[in-house]
This record gives sequence, C-alpha cells and structure tokens, in this order.
Amino acid sequence: MGLQHKLATMGKIFPAGVATPTTLLASADGILLCYGITAISDASEGYAPGCLFIHVDGTAGNCLYCNEGTAASSDFDAVTVG
Repeated sequence: MGLQHKLATMGKIFPAGVATPTTLLASADGILLCYGITAISDASEGYAPGCLFIHVDGTAGNCLYCNEGTAASSDFDAVTVG
C-alpha cells in the first residue's frame, strides 16, 4: 500500500467490531493489524508474525494480542505489561 492509501485512511472511523476480524493494515507478509469482538484462533492462516489484534468486545481483561507464530500457523498471545 502506498502513501496515498495510508493518508486516505488516517482519521477514518471504522465500523464496530464484528465476529470476523476487520483488517486495518496488511502487507505481502499477511495481516499486520486487525480488530474484532471474537479472539483469533491459534493456527489461523494469513496473520503475519507480529500482527496485533485488538479485542473490542467491551469486557474487562486482555484486549491486545500479538501473533508470535507464523503466517501459516498463528499463535496469538496476550500482550501484558510488567
């Protein structure tokens, strides 16, 4: 994606989270940033290593996950502080 696309999406309000993750940013390596109300299952395909998933289901607890697996087999773990 070029700079023009990036500038066009800055400040855009995206729709509310749904069960299927909504992609915010992707590259040839896979999805880099996405959000949704249902956590991504491990071993899912298409999520680049380091992909961040924002869990927006409105409940307390973990809300940010990082793919520590591969694009062929994801392994999303909660990002924690401390």
